[in-house]
Amino acid sequence: MLKSAKQHGLITSVDIVSERSDRFKDVIPSSLPYIDYLFVNEYEAGMITGIKTINDNGSIILKSCYDAALKLLALGVNKWVILHFPEGVIAISKSGESHRQPSLLVPADKVAGASGAGDAFAAGVLMGIHNDKDMSYCLELGVGAAASSLFESTSSDGVLPSEECLKLAALYGYREAI
Repeated sequence: MLKSAKQHGLITSVDIVSERSDRFKDVIPSSLPYIDYLFVNEYEAGMITGIKTINDNGSIILKSCYDAALKLLALGVNKWVILHFPEGVIAISKSGESHRQPSLLVPADKVAGASGAGDAFAAGVLMGIHNDKDMSYCLELGVGAAASSLFESTSSDGVLPSEECLKLAALYGYREAI
């Protein structure tokens, strides 16, 4: 399906779904040359590439996340690998452009649930891409959309309009720089 979409001139994006299996290395790599924008979390990136992105105490290994993103590009992703984790996101392009964006510091008493936060993040980034914004703006919108999704327990009821998502940074601030 992705190959056909590319052959018909469509821009493609894929958001990988986490599961506890060894299928990542068998299923994902063959599709990478047909993906323009790949969204993965640290676990998924590690499972696809074989690069250890999480240390033994569960913390992100940032350098390894960069290495995994670069390997995904080398395996065929056409435009951007957007690798997200609780502390933030890194995005690396095929041309070598790179961005980092910390996530928002949403107070615990404002969090009703995290279901759909990754999807809201991807939607925010894709909205920015669709509107021809630069990747740093897209990532800011994405983390704002993800943060707003935390306000409700359902997967989408908390997501705010884009301008309100962007204003959340002034309200809550960002985590420490990643």
